[in-house]
Amino acid sequence: MVLPPELKKEPRTYSLKYNKRLPTIIICGGDAGNMSHLIFYAYHFFTKGFNILTFDWRGFGGSSDWEMEKDFLCYTKFLDDYNAAIDYVKSLSEVDTTKIGIMGFSTGAYLSLATFTKRKDISAFCGRAIITSFYDLLSVLSTVDSSRTFKAPFDYPKELLPIYAACTIDRPVFLIVGEKDIRTPPWMSEKINELLKGQKELWVVPGAEHGGRNGPELYNYPEFFDRVYSFFDNYL
Repeated sequence: MVLPPELKKEPRTYSLKYNKRLPTIIICGGDAGNMSHLIFYAYHFFTKGFNILTFDWRGFGGSSDWEMEKDFLCYTKFLDDYNAAIDYVKSLSEVDTTKIGIMGFSTGAYLSLATFTKRKDISAFCGRAIITSFYDLLSVLSTVDSSRTFKAPFDYPKELLPIYAACTIDRPVFLIVGEKDIRTPPWMSEKINELLKGQKELWVVPGAEHGGRNGPELYNYPEFFDRVYSFFDNYL
């Protein structure tokens, strides 16, 4: 349901609690929902002293309408959205621009890794349920949901897919995946973790699935947030 414009409230103004620049985490979503689903994440890290930015991809949530095919895995234009979010964060006076981390789930995880590959101004990346390649993902999804015909974007840079980009990354990465994730199974995260060149950590969460109430953040709450906080606290 789309909220009518006349019912939308004006954005609230805010004041800074601290008179100093703070480390910042940018959190993006997956291929469904909107940034309201990330409030739970934002709360846990904001209350521990991080600035937090969440945003919607074009065509999602409060963003302008943008025509999409529902069976497309993602759109390459989403990388432009990510870069715009980072550039906006770096323009804010409350942000320590030398301490910016990014975090994403599923579609947001591989878009985050692609962005991390290109943006040397990002210090650390945490990804949950990452893929290896579109080829592998399409093969898996064909068995998970045979009623749909998923498609990969034709113009997505091959070198930014995790299986090719991982070996170029020498900054801190924390990968998380549910042990029972059937959409982005653990072997995908394990393969990417093997290829990473810098500080890295992989957590295969026992009993957890891809998302929903059995996703790692809820199935292993609060350990999930404790471990992600520790990662960003160490590297930001």
